[in-house]
Amino acid sequence: MKKKYLIWILLPFIFQSCLMDDKDLFPESAADRMNTVLKHHQEILMGATNGWILEYFPEKKQSYGGYTLFVKFEPHDMVTVASELYKADQTETSMYQLIGDSGPVLTFNTHNTLLHYFSDPHNPDGIGPGDSGMGGDYEFLMLESTPEKVTMKGKKTGNRIVMTPIASDANWTDLMKDYQLAAAKIKGKKYKLSMGELEGTALASYRTFNITYPGDNAVIEMITASYRVLSSNEIEFYEPLKIGGKEITKMKFSVDADGVITFTDVQSGLSLVELLPVLNQELVKGSWYFAYSKLGTYGKQCWDLAKTGLDAIGEQLYSAALTNGISFAFGCVPNGASTNYKGILGFSYQLIDIDQIKLSYTGTSDNNGGYYYKNSPNFPQLINPLVGQFKLIANDKKNPTTIQLQDIAKPENVYVLSRSAVYWPYNK
Repeated sequence: MKKKYLIWILLPFIFQSCLMDDKDLFPESAADRMNTVLKHHQEILMGATNGWILEYFPEKKQSYGGYTLFVKFEPHDMVTVASELYKADQTETSMYQLIGDSGPVLTFNTHNTLLHYFSDPHNPDGIGPGDSGMGGDYEFLMLESTPEKVTMKGKKTGNRIVMTPIASDANWTDLMKDYQLAAAKIKGKKYKLSMGELEGTALASYRTFNITYPGDNAVIEMITASYRVLSSNEIEFYEPLKIGGKEITKMKFSVDADGVITFTDVQSGLSLVELLPVLNQELVKGSWYFAYSKLGTYGKQCWDLAKTGLDAIGEQLYSAALTNGISFAFGCVPNGASTNYKGILGFSYQLIDIDQIKLSYTGTSDNNGGYYYKNSPNFPQLINPLVGQFKLIANDKKNPTTIQLQDIAKPENVYVLSRSAVYWPYNK
């Protein structure tokens, strides 16, 4: 029993000793330690006399890829921002603050159009959901800062955000132009992937590749790889792209005379070559509109006759298009009315090579199509120029907005269709 009493007597001295040890280990208060850390980060941020290149990835899964901003931290808690998504010489100054939260946090606490573009609930360009926009951050947890590199983490997304100093002799406008010129070259939507015997495809969405390729045992593998465009005609992935036992962090890109873009990585042998759209397949997708001024001599003769028939029943042609792969879709409006009576006349098609198509009228229609075909004199003349085999010519091989159809058997039959909607085509 005496031994037990001795232990109870000694316990207060043991606890006191432990408390004294704790005091020795943490001579400063938590607030003082946080202030020291914040002061260190402040000195680093201010130390880049020409500002920082900020590598910004919005959205938790980096679905929109990465973007380049310039930021310069100035006295009185002011920050100046430039963004590759705005004019090269455009800047905006707002306020920032370093605060102690769940750690040292850099917050851009007054609205800055260029920076909050990525985090505003309603994105100015309508990107992302209407209530969250691109889902980016404006508050960043400071992880590490040195004069050579600052590493942060988005407080909301958890995305890694890196800043590196801009060279003291660099001109912001000229440097931003380099980034913008490089980014403007990347307009491809679909790519062929090759790496040795491995082949697949990559679909581009914003600055993200969705890659599909056959893996082991013919199992289809799918990878998402987000990237940022560098001013040196390179892209840098948010996380290394892991494929075929290789890791790729960067890829160079080039553009040939036809505007075809190719991404390459010499060490891994990986290449992504842009696939141009197949023109006749583009024609049978979506809607392509007629305009009277874009018809050849034969087409205008036919449409002139059709107009006399519409005049006879007191109506006007509101629109005409090849659509629904492929039908002749049209709308007619009675004079003095606002009702648009839509109709369809059926066609079949045959794709020949990559730039030819054969169109044939099937004699089918919906109710309105059949009515106008039978009751408007010369209305069938509208579709006469459509029948035949045509050579297709696009205004842009990569992203055609108009396609010219040249009748191979009847050279005077030529017309140009527009991807943009055309209304009152006799007046256009």
